[in-house]
Amino acid sequence: MPIRVIAIHGRRNKVSRRVLLIHFRYPDPRDCYGKGLAPLRAVLASAQLGSQFVAYKRGLWENAALPGVVLTPDGPLGDEERERLEAEWNAKFRKGGNGRVLVADSSLKVSVVQNSLADLAALAEAGATKEDIANAFGVPMAYLTRETNLANLQAADRQHLGLTIRPRLRRRDQRLTRTLARRADETGRLFFASDDPTPVEREFALKRQELDTAQGVRTINEIRRERGLDPVPWGDKPWIPSGWKQTE
Repeated sequence: MPIRVIAIHGRRNKVSRRVLLIHFRYPDPRDCYGKGLAPLRAVLASAQLGSQFVAYKRGLWENAALPGVVLTPDGPLGDEERERLEAEWNAKFRKGGNGRVLVADSSLKVSVVQNSLADLAALAEAGATKEDIANAFGVPMAYLTRETNLANLQAADRQHLGLTIRPRLRRRDQRLTRTLARRADETGRLFFASDDPTPVEREFALKRQELDTAQGVRTINEIRRERGLDPVPWGDKPWIPSGWKQTE
């Protein structure tokens, strides 16, 4: 009977009897024995929380009902005098009037009202959405910033391939082996295996190739075969120094 394969991440779907459902489950820190938590769902939860936070702070700033300054005269003022003083200050210092000179006809104490620094620090945390998304998918921040150099990018490549791509490939291969390969081969000899995505260090590989050639471990044609080159007549035997010989 033909089998149609459906791959899902952290979600249940209704399927028919002819469908083989493969669940690629990612670990959920809230419930390690549950159905899992996909990276995209984790990012969505973080983005929704950030949107609610920004909306709350915007409403707080727009409707805080805080004055810019508080004027405290030395003596009592009547209603008309208070309204005249407020109108004079608003007309002189609102909009583009900030920084003008005021000569007061009476003694006043001016107190500038500022927003709490804690509110400003909390508002700055809204910019962490990009870092949350990068962390959810295992993307190094060096890919997303301009303040980086070649060495940092190379280190980020190795980190991304070794700590993100390789574990996910292994998890995928294990799941496919358990669900598909076991259906075709019950002996366990058939399995899924992906190539290692981490690149070999170029300097280390070059040094190893030189040592293998000098020590007679590999021949010229073996190295040429790996590079996709045609063999040469003089490359079947190892090249070693003439003074070397095997000991009994």
